[in-house]
Amino acid sequence: MAEDLPVMAWLQIHGWRATYCNFFAQDLSYYVLGHLPWESLKRANDIHDYIMSSQEFFQITKSEISNYVDKGFMVYLTINEAPRAGHIAVGWINNTENKEIIQAGAETGKLTIDEVFGSEVDVSINIYLGFLKKEI
Repeated sequence: MAEDLPVMAWLQIHGWRATYCNFFAQDLSYYVLGHLPWESLKRANDIHDYIMSSQEFFQITKSEISNYVDKGFMVYLTINEAPRAGHIAVGWINNTENKEIIQAGAETGKLTIDEVFGSEVDVSINIYLGFLKKEI
């Protein structure tokens, strides 16, 4: 029987430059939250659709990203470009570099929203609130 790989194994084996945006966002989410905010491993378009239909996510504006990230919230930036592959990135604030997101994919690392999505694309920006649910 195959041995289970550790959390973030894809990144540990291949490094973040060798992964896709959805794997990076899922691995980072699992590492930070201890669970996936969506039900299972998904493509970027599927993650976008799930976030847009879930009551566990709350839409915010570009100017609010740093406020929520600084307070420890997971912020997701997504687009659905079906039938082509969509994209997902995660909020990241480092005021000394003026970078807004961290991601993997064609461009990897800490980047601005415009560097990743361009200024003309309608990007959905959402914070995850599912961890606030109380078990009754």
